[in-house]
Amino acid sequence: MGARKKQNLRVHVVYSKCNEAIKEILVSGLNVPEKKGLLKDLYETYSTIIEQKNRPVISRRTRLFLEKVFTKKQWLTKEERQLIARKCGISPLQVRIWFINKRARSK
Repeated sequence: MGARKKQNLRVHVVYSKCNEAIKEILVSGLNVPEKKGLLKDLYETYSTIIEQKNRPVISRRTRLFLEKVFTKKQWLTKEERQLIARKCGISPLQVRIWFINKRARSK
């Protein structure tokens, strides 16, 4: 499943849970100001969850391997990126971005 689909699924699940919580608050025996406060807190909580992005995590072992390669060569060809990606079990794009970020941090 692609990252976009995962994010959409996550948002759908969050909205479903949020809707259930809203229904519970509305049918509860609380007075209006208490309901408003709970709904406001609920909105803030769920909007924060939705805004968070899923970022791929590179394992320590992979990072150490990439560091080792970087010490030998800071610029990779497309073929080298693909080879390293296969060895590490990550995408060539992740390798490319890691190297871009590493060069920027090294300045």
